[in-house]
Amino acid sequence: MADLTGDAASGDGTGEFGIAQHRHRQTIVWVETVMNGCVVADTRDFRQFELSGASAQLWKHFDGQRSDAVVIATVLSLYPDHPETAADDCAALIEELEQLGLLESTRPQPGDVKPSNGRRGL
Repeated sequence: MADLTGDAASGDGTGEFGIAQHRHRQTIVWVETVMNGCVVADTRDFRQFELSGASAQLWKHFDGQRSDAVVIATVLSLYPDHPETAADDCAALIEELEQLGLLESTRPQPGDVKPSNGRRGL
């Protein structure tokens, strides 16, 4: 299991999720529900997903600024009696949401950055 240490509010979580950051894809709309959950929909193909409990809490915290480690630590702090596998389960959900096209990484990809020498790539 990845080691999530540090104060989640200050953003110094460490572990294998520590450098990844995600935000909601721009084509995603979401509505918070009354039962501690939310429904998200992709406007490109009208797929809809219902998230509840910790899944909904994760979704609410993705802003593209905080690392996934901080998001996970923040959500797990809301559930003090979470199982030992909870951090790995959260990381797996993040990966699945990204594969479904609901989240996008905010880390630059090769070819996204144009250095001062005018060439593309990192």
